[in-house]
Amino acid sequence: MPRGCPAKVGDETVAQNGYTWVRTLQGQRYKHHVIAEKKLRRKLDLSVERVIFIDQNRRNFDPDNIDVVLKRKQTPETRRARLEAKRDDALAKAADIQEQIDALCDEAS
Repeated sequence: MPRGCPAKVGDETVAQNGYTWVRTLQGQRYKHHVIAEKKLRRKLDLSVERVIFIDQNRRNFDPDNIDVVLKRKQTPETRRARLEAKRDDALAKAADIQEQIDALCDEAS
C-alpha cells in the first residue's frame, strides 16, 4: 500500500516489532487477534486473555499455531521478585565488567 493512501478493509501492515496489523471495519487490529476470534467464534476479553504464537513465529498465522491463554495476575510479590531478579542480573553484569576493567588495567601496567 503506497504512503498517503487510506487503507482498505483487509489491508495488512507489518510493524517494526514484527506483528501484523490488519484493517477491519472496527479499525486497525492485530491479525493474530482476528484469527483467534474466528477460531474461538467469540470476541476476546483482552483484559484477562492474551493471544500467543505457539512456535513464537509472528509470521505463522496458522490457526493451530495461535492460542489464547489467561493473563497472569501481577501481585506485589511477583512484581518484587521480578524487580529483584533484574537487580541481580544488573549487579552480575556490573561485576563482570569490573573484572574485565581490572584485567585490562593489569595488562597495561
